[in-house]
Amino acid sequence: MVPFDWRGYRRGQLFPIAIVHFAPHPPIAYGPADSVGRSIHVANTTKTESAGSLSGRAIVTIIGSDRVGIIAGISGAIAEANVNILDISQSVIREFFTMIMMVDIGGATMTFEELSQRLARKGEELGVRVEIQREEIFKAMHRV
Repeated sequence: MVPFDWRGYRRGQLFPIAIVHFAPHPPIAYGPADSVGRSIHVANTTKTESAGSLSGRAIVTIIGSDRVGIIAGISGAIAEANVNILDISQSVIREFFTMIMMVDIGGATMTFEELSQRLARKGEELGVRVEIQREEIFKAMHRV
């Protein structure tokens, strides 16, 4: 397994669920924190996302059986969200369709979650699977 390269990322940027800080106290015994006299402070670091607050790029992947209208349907849904397609690559091998898009989500008129749900619904209508990931997550997952 290749270790993850944390350079360039700030604390909480990739995994913004919670950061737990333990108050200094000598170890006493194992058990619930309050039973051994320790205090635990939990800070929620999740940022609330709103339409228009997105920044950066994302990767959209589409996989399924080839048919007329897939590119038009997906690119239409992306355009309705005011997301710009920066790069697109598609391939059909026999009857198997694949497409990867790099998109700029900086001007999106909806949250990332809403965009993801909209693309998934459009994919269901077209009979394909559509997923979107932020570029930094995609790169981290596909690093060789």
